[in-house]
Amino acid sequence: MPNASPTWDACQSEPEPSDLARDGLQVLRDRLTGDTVIDLRKQKPASAKEMGRADGVIRALANGSPQAVIKADRFRGWFNSDAQQQMVLDRLIDAKLLNRNEARGLNTRQVRMPKLTEKPSCYVFDLNRFQKLASTKLG
Repeated sequence: MPNASPTWDACQSEPEPSDLARDGLQVLRDRLTGDTVIDLRKQKPASAKEMGRADGVIRALANGSPQAVIKADRFRGWFNSDAQQQMVLDRLIDAKLLNRNEARGLNTRQVRMPKLTEKPSCYVFDLNRFQKLASTKLG
């Protein structure tokens, strides 16, 4: 019996865009709570080596709002495809969550991280607002 789902097509090898975006948001939500992101509100990295291995940090701004700061090269590796990564970025941009470098037209910013001397390019976004976005899109 054929699948009654309106998005399923037997000839289709790629997932529907809405599925790709939803799965990508789930990947992002899972990674942000994983052990490769250091929550600076709870702990500080012990060394430059530990910070170098981390995918990013969660930091609190002066107003207390938490912000996710994820190294761009690591962020790109989190997703199943370039298309999925772009869909997640599009969702963050559409929701005005991504702290972009408007002056240079970039989605990333160079951010100082604890224990590191260089400032890696990072995707930076409001964690609380992302969690609200993810809960509405993922349930």
